[in-house]
Amino acid sequence: MSKITEAQIYLTRDCNLKCGYCKLVKSEIKDLSLQDWTDAYDNMARIGIKTVKILGGEPTLKKWLPALLRYSLKKGIKTAVLSNSTFSDKTADTLAESGLWGYFASVDSLEDLKIDISTSRKSRNGYGMLRYLQRKGIPLLAANVVIHRFNMHEVPDLVNRLSGEGFYINLCTIQHTTNPNKEFSDSNMNQDYLIPDNKKNDFTLLSEQLLKLKSLGIKISVPDIYLKNMPVYGIKNNWQCTNPLQLRIDSDGGLMLCNEFRTELADKYNIVDLTPDKYKSFLEEWETARESINCDGCYWSSFIQAEDNLKHNRLEFQYSNS
Repeated sequence: MSKITEAQIYLTRDCNLKCGYCKLVKSEIKDLSLQDWTDAYDNMARIGIKTVKILGGEPTLKKWLPALLRYSLKKGIKTAVLSNSTFSDKTADTLAESGLWGYFASVDSLEDLKIDISTSRKSRNGYGMLRYLQRKGIPLLAANVVIHRFNMHEVPDLVNRLSGEGFYINLCTIQHTTNPNKEFSDSNMNQDYLIPDNKKNDFTLLSEQLLKLKSLGIKISVPDIYLKNMPVYGIKNNWQCTNPLQLRIDSDGGLMLCNEFRTELADKYNIVDLTPDKYKSFLEEWETARESINCDGCYWSSFIQAEDNLKHNRLEFQYSNS
C-alpha cells in the first residue's frame, strides 16, 4: 500500500455543464483555496506521490489553476487535467505555459447525441482542444471515452481516429448504481444510457474489437484485463477492490475511500495537514472503512489501471512515450 504514487483530486464539485450521467456536483462540499492546494502538493510530495490528475466538476472554473500547475512543477509532480474543454483558447494558452504536463478531454462521441446536449458539446470541444494543445506541445494528450448504450457502435472507429491523430484513449464503461451512498448514485440518472443485459453479446464483440485494436498498436491506455472483463463487469458495475490503489482526494481535501465513497475517512484525514504518520494511519484504516460500507461494486478503469501499475511498478502516465 505504501507504493501508491498516483493521486486523483476533485479540484471542485462545481461544473458549468449538466451531463446526463455525471452526478458529482455537490454544493455542500466546500472547495479548498489555492494556498490549501499548494500545501497539499507539499504533503503529496512527502508521501511519494509522483503523478496527479486534476478533475472535477470542472477544474478550469478555478481561475488560479495555472498557479497550481506552476507549483506542481516546483514539486516535481507531473500533473494532468481532465476537463470538459468549454474554456477559451486564451485559457488553454495559459495552462500550457504554466506547466500543464497532460490533458484529458471528454470525447464520448463525434456524432451528435441529441439525447444530451451537454455531452455532445463537451465531446466536440474536447476533440478540438486536444488538437489545439497538440500544437502547443503538451507531452500527454488523451481522450476520456465513457462507453454507454448510445455510443457503443461508434467506439472502434472513434479510438482508431483519435489514435491516428496521436491521442491516447482512456476507456471507461458508464457507472450506474442504486446505492444512495455512492458519489455517482442518483435515481434521476437517465436510464437510457445504461447498457442492458440483452446487449451483452454486443459488448463482448466490442471487447474483442478493442483488444485487437490495442494489439495492433492503437493507443488505448487501459490494461488488457479491463477490456477483457468489460462483458463481465461493464454492465453490472460489480467489480470489487480489496486494497487502496490510488489516493483519491475530494475538493475539500478529504481523503476518500475511492471514487464512490467518502466515508468517515474524509472527515478524519485531510491532504492539507497530512503527515507521513497520518498517511500511514489512513492506509491502515482503509481496510476497516472498506469493510463497513455496503458496496455493490464499480468498474472504473482508473482503478484497474492503478492496480495494474502497482503490480508492474509503473507510474500512472507511463503508457506515454514522453
